[in-house]
Amino acid sequence: MQGQQVKLVRKRIKNLNLSVRGHEGHVRVSAPMRTSERDIRRFVASRLGWIRKHQARLAKMSPQPEYEYASGE
Repeated sequence: MQGQQVKLVRKRIKNLNLSVRGHEGHVRVSAPMRTSERDIRRFVASRLGWIRKHQARLAKMSPQPEYEYASGE
């Protein structure tokens, strides 16, 4: 993906998993250990529309407020 960083996590799994996280829309891919980088790049490229749609949706949402602990509550 040009201009966008994708965090790659290799795991002992069978399928490629893609997620868009946080208010900033960080992209994360979980991939099986033996999957080639070329196949992972193709997978991400084929899902660019889905990624952009979810990043736009997350950008529109207001961020969750930071909660503080107050004693006695």
